[in-house]
Amino acid sequence: MVSGCAPEVSIVVPVLNGERFLDEAIQSLRNQTLASIEILVVDDGSTDSSMRIAERHAMVDTRVRIQRHARSNFATALNWGIRSARAPWIGRLDADDVALPEWLERQMGYLTEHPDVGALGAFGWMMGSRGNVVGLSRHGPVSREEFLRARTEGLIYLLHSSVVFPRDLVLSLGGYREGYGTAADVDLWSRIADDHTVLALPEPLIQYRIHRTAASLTRSEEQIEQTLRARCNALRRRAGEPELSLEDYRVWYRSQPIGQRIRRRLATRSQYCYRYGGSLLADRCARGLLWIGLSCLLYPPLPLARLRQQRVLWTGWARVRGRLESWMSARFLSGVSDTPSARTP
Repeated sequence: MVSGCAPEVSIVVPVLNGERFLDEAIQSLRNQTLASIEILVVDDGSTDSSMRIAERHAMVDTRVRIQRHARSNFATALNWGIRSARAPWIGRLDADDVALPEWLERQMGYLTEHPDVGALGAFGWMMGSRGNVVGLSRHGPVSREEFLRARTEGLIYLLHSSVVFPRDLVLSLGGYREGYGTAADVDLWSRIADDHTVLALPEPLIQYRIHRTAASLTRSEEQIEQTLRARCNALRRRAGEPELSLEDYRVWYRSQPIGQRIRRRLATRSQYCYRYGGSLLADRCARGLLWIGLSCLLYPPLPLARLRQQRVLWTGWARVRGRLESWMSARFLSGVSDTPSARTP
């Protein structure tokens, strides 16, 4: 397919050794009902056949562009793509995910009617490595009331593969910040939310792949720590206070009461077990139930909340689950804070 005019949306797809799923990801973008796009595949130093896969698509569809760079990091690769994009809007898709055909058409239709929205995500179907759907991911506020509540708490969560945002806005904010590792997206949404509305369409427009080699699992502890730091710094910015470096955040964290640190450690390990168990269950491996059970033993509020959000529990347990979650939250979460107060240096 040949596009004779400037694209409306540039979809940035960073890839590092993504040969297993990249072909399906690019094809899903070529199948978009919104045709005025460019598909920008940013190679971050792959050593497998990822670039040969991308080149095959580029040979038959001029909307596919390829950028090659030496190995850097996720945020840098994304910023390379954003800076070289030819469209005024940026869409995001990871190399292991799949976009449903109407994703961009639905997103851009909403953004055209709501120019105050600085970033727009969507819900997504969770699927295993073989493509079998296992649940629904419902990240992000779907109304301005929900957005204001989430902003007051510090962070806005969106399904990264699904987000569309204005190129110039993100460039004016400095793009993705490299110092936040795999939580660079959460940090970016929080900075956009300082002055703009951030929402999600309550429609599953993406298929989000769960597998054991995903960064959210292999770098789970780093991601959790950096997410908590992003929340801390969002609240500090809005209070007119300077942000904390990673080392300053760690110093503050070590100064917290031991009980709070133990609960946070248990929650971190519980989240890892939940993610690992979910990756096993997504591939129909029954051992995943053991990991989900271990997650519940380590820190019950977290898996209960996740199971409710992702709708993988059957309806008959909804009322019991809600009561358990309320009781566990009151018992385990009272007095827990992850944010330095205004007096933190």
